[in-house]
Amino acid sequence: MFQGGYMGRYAFVDLSRRICETRELDETYAKRFIGGPALGARMMLDFMPAGTGPFEEKSVCGFVTGPLTGSGAFFGGRFTFVCKSPVTGGFNDANCGGAFGTELKHAGLDALFITGIASGPVILVAHDRTVDIVDAPEFWGMDYLDAEDAARDLVKGRYGMKCSLAGIGQAGENLSRIAAVLSDTVHAAGRGGGGAVLGSK
Repeated sequence: MFQGGYMGRYAFVDLSRRICETRELDETYAKRFIGGPALGARMMLDFMPAGTGPFEEKSVCGFVTGPLTGSGAFFGGRFTFVCKSPVTGGFNDANCGGAFGTELKHAGLDALFITGIASGPVILVAHDRTVDIVDAPEFWGMDYLDAEDAARDLVKGRYGMKCSLAGIGQAGENLSRIAAVLSDTVHAAGRGGGGAVLGSK
């Protein structure tokens, strides 16, 4: 049984097949690769075939927490977005504040990894140790702040709960290599073009 800040589970979402799996986190990985960037790098090495381009269907990106995320420790509310960077062509991690990392832990998950390409715009809703894929074509082309408000309303109406959000705006939709992953209005995982990778999904 996991101890020391881990939930012991992560989600793996294949957008092409519309499959969401909840998997057990390898305890050896949790002990050897501590923190979002290290754990994310190790798991992407397992998930993503060598030579895969950042915008390809088999490309993998992920939101990863560390053992202190949600613990109340100083800087303990952060998460890391990991992907293959469209800027450098290599592994990329970008750190972000806000409540999203803590809320991912509250949903019972240490990480959320995404592969495949959706047939249209979607949002992913993590709750109760699982993830749902929700079609959201009306969000495409919206300013990020407007999309965030709409997503909050959608989650509130469908699930009856408040939420923390991470997503992209028009730059990510258009695969701009300087696009960030935005979170809760004022936070950004800005390094390496992660917003474009999410846009390609």
